[in-house]
Amino acid sequence: MKKKIIILSYFISIFILSCFNNDSIVKLNKYAARYEGTINTTANVRQLTTNKCTLIVNEDSSIDITIEGGNIYDKKLTISKEELIKTDDTSYNTSKDGNNYTFIFHDTYMTLRIENTDNTVSEGELSKIG
Repeated sequence: MKKKIIILSYFISIFILSCFNNDSIVKLNKYAARYEGTINTTANVRQLTTNKCTLIVNEDSSIDITIEGGNIYDKKLTISKEELIKTDDTSYNTSKDGNNYTFIFHDTYMTLRIENTDNTVSEGELSKIG
C-alpha cells in the first residue's frame, strides 16, 4: 500500500510540475533586431499602395511596428509578448485593433502579413538590419 501511495504521489508531482512548464510563453529575444522593407497592400489581386515598414523585435519580446506612406494604412503600434500566439517554431500571430498579424522569421529577413479591417491584405518581406 505504501508503495502505491509513493508511486501515485510521484505521478501527481510530475503532473503538477508539467502544468507550470508553459511552452506557449512567447520568447522572441532570439529574433531581437530591426527589420525594414516595404509592404504592399492589395484588394483581391489589385495592388492599392506600397508603404515603408519598420518592425523592431525588442529584448522583452514585444514588437514595435511603424508603417509609413502617407495613406490610410499608416500606423504605429506596439504588440506585447502576451498578445502573441506561437503557431510553430518561427511563426507568430496576433489580432489588434481589428487587424490580424502574422510574423514569420527567417535567418536574414522576416515576413509580415496583415489582414486589415477593410478586407485588404498588407504583406512584405522585411530585411534584418541588426
